[in-house]
Amino acid sequence: MKKLMSVFMVLVLAFAMCGCSLFATGSNRRKVNLEEVRKNRGVLLEVTSHPQGPMTQEDVERYTNTQKVTYDGCAYNPFNEMGVKMTDEEFLFIYEFCLDAYEKDLYKDYSEEVADGTTFTFVYYDENGESHVLYDGYCYSNKTLTKVREIIGKYSLD
Repeated sequence: MKKLMSVFMVLVLAFAMCGCSLFATGSNRRKVNLEEVRKNRGVLLEVTSHPQGPMTQEDVERYTNTQKVTYDGCAYNPFNEMGVKMTDEEFLFIYEFCLDAYEKDLYKDYSEEVADGTTFTFVYYDENGESHVLYDGYCYSNKTLTKVREIIGKYSLD
């Protein structure tokens, strides 16, 4: 648990030192009609955290959790069954992340070498409800994956 907290604190400090916005701007941004996107039903993205390293099965179950973003722009986590409405900008970032990662297979060859901590599985559900694993592994160094986790996490109600 101490290692997990240490890793978390390092991540928070690194992001705070960065101080930069990772939202797409200018020519990188797609033309997206949010009202049309929000007409879709169901889950857009699921991010599941899986603790790694030596621990009991009870600890694994306690610390594994899934956070979701739905097409209507709400974020859900294990502590929040009703969902919290995301800002348009953050929902658009998540939506574009899913499309780009899926269409360009951005994380196909991406991996990080870490001894323990937490791995994450990012699963995108397209408009037909088909699931696509975008990434499965550690993501401490990738700014975009970290930003996705941070955005969803900030809508957590403990």
